[in-house]
Amino acid sequence: MLSIRDTGSDQEFVKLTNRDGRDPFALIAWFLAILGLQVSMLQTSVAEAAGIERTLPSTTRILFEEGTYAEIGVSYTDPHQRGTGATLPSALTGFPANIDLDGETSDLFEPYWGFSAALKTDLTDRLSFALVVDEPYGADTSYGSDNFGGAFTYTGTIAELDARQITGVMAYDLRPDLKLYGGVRALWTEAKADVPFLLDYKVTTDPEWGAGYLLGVAWSRPELAMRVALTYASEIKIRYATEEWETFDSTTEVRFPQAVDLEFQTGVSPRTLLFGSVRWVEWSAFQMAPKQYTQTFMQPLVNYEKDFFTYTVGIGRQLTESLSGSLSFVFEPSQGGSSLNTLGPYDGRRLGAAALNYEFDRFNLTGGLAYGRLGDTSNGFDTQFDAGRVLSGGLRLGYTF
Repeated sequence: MLSIRDTGSDQEFVKLTNRDGRDPFALIAWFLAILGLQVSMLQTSVAEAAGIERTLPSTTRILFEEGTYAEIGVSYTDPHQRGTGATLPSALTGFPANIDLDGETSDLFEPYWGFSAALKTDLTDRLSFALVVDEPYGADTSYGSDNFGGAFTYTGTIAELDARQITGVMAYDLRPDLKLYGGVRALWTEAKADVPFLLDYKVTTDPEWGAGYLLGVAWSRPELAMRVALTYASEIKIRYATEEWETFDSTTEVRFPQAVDLEFQTGVSPRTLLFGSVRWVEWSAFQMAPKQYTQTFMQPLVNYEKDFFTYTVGIGRQLTESLSGSLSFVFEPSQGGSSLNTLGPYDGRRLGAAALNYEFDRFNLTGGLAYGRLGDTSNGFDTQFDAGRVLSGGLRLGYTF
């Protein structure tokens, strides 16, 4: 029903310290995981799909800011995807053989804005606190007019998911080089979907909250600009009041999956930083199964078969005393190109990102662009989706008190 993985857009900025100990320049690594827009609506077979994230967490970066620090960020993402052809199975049409149709869908992904804010402060010389507000999940998918003809059409098929998250984290410096941190996450979501070609199926949920936690540990050597951080985020269970076909009311439980992030950075020269990460998300534990849909079609509305890994690697460089830049690459392996969902059809992704950061007085301003290709795939009607791409831009303004 819903979907989106965003890969929205997240940015990773890292402060680098020279080997002689002077605090110097801001070196950004914009870790942008945009659009993981995956909505699983109609499938005639078991689906494999990426998750529903729009942004990746920025908790570790925030905790390593100096003193009291605040920031706000905005991003704009413009994804594109089209599908060609369709096969109507005989079980659906009642004819003895499948029916192959020529045609092409409209551009089915809608552009979207993302917003974030964060505040970090030191409570003692060892204890610090951070508050992060972001939009980790979301979907905005809509099929406009297509040219499959009167026998079949995707027109009017939509999926929408809105989400807001508040994360509060406490960090304790066990040693100068070792930081422990943990906190709570409060997630608000609501969703709806319409699938006219599937018995005019409709589903909406009431807005609901859920809660989870995170735990992590980070080791650092500031004189070498070296840091390794490991973060675990628990799953969040939310029970929705659900209405289907505008008639049937029930309760649907959704488990937003647990995740593990391994992040690293290291100086490779006095003005150059290498950074990267590996992220695992247990999407195989995620499903949405409204009661009437499941009883009617004998499968969940959303069901991901495999977990997903996302890899990021990049390099940052100080260009002047006030200006620095970075280049990064995000890779999510394909799951094999098997039939995926109708509303978020892609299998794997490859993104390249470039960013610049400028520091003036107590402010720092960061801007970045990212472009990527979405892996080819097909849905349960054998519609071929092979034109996926995404362009995203973002700005963030930070202030050190």
